[in-house]
Amino acid sequence: MRRDGIDPKVKGRIWRHEIFVADDGIADVIGVRLSAAFGRNMIASAQRSAVVASILNNCACLDDRTQVQTKPRTVTIYDVGPLMELLAAPGRRLPVLLLDPQTSPEAWHVANSLAGFAHVLTIMPDALTTVGHYAAKELGMHIDAVTLCWPVPEATGHAAPAHWNSAQVKDAAFWPETVSGIIRSSVGTRESWLGSLASKLVS
Repeated sequence: MRRDGIDPKVKGRIWRHEIFVADDGIADVIGVRLSAAFGRNMIASAQRSAVVASILNNCACLDDRTQVQTKPRTVTIYDVGPLMELLAAPGRRLPVLLLDPQTSPEAWHVANSLAGFAHVLTIMPDALTTVGHYAAKELGMHIDAVTLCWPVPEATGHAAPAHWNSAQVKDAAFWPETVSGIIRSSVGTRESWLGSLASKLVS
């Protein structure tokens, strides 16, 4: 499906939604792309399509074996094993954002803003030491107030985990910039989005 809509706020800008649905034999695969046709000297910020938000709120969407949600997950001492499996999963396509609830009270807002772009998990105090130990031992990464873990395929391409301490998180510009940066990381060319399929399509 493809749908073009005129931007009511910016004269001359047209937004295009492209949605693909396929059956891979196990489940339905859904792909959504939002792009903008620019006029001269126009720019547009990377953002999530309203279609994606609707799909996530009404369907059970999976990234590998993990459901994509619009709310943060809570990690207790009993959830450390599943968390480490998620971080090391070779089929994971979305980054994982780990938050310390004492320094990141905006978890619900962040998770809703990044739904479809990242998994947002809040690590409770009883699990923090164990998660930090296993992450350092098994993945060679440091857990801080906010930690961003890229998908395994990207990490093997030298996309190192990013982390920020409590002082950095308190900066007023931190969350808007971080959320925007994660969303922008999903933006690419037609070729990077479709892979080898792009060469088989005719414009």
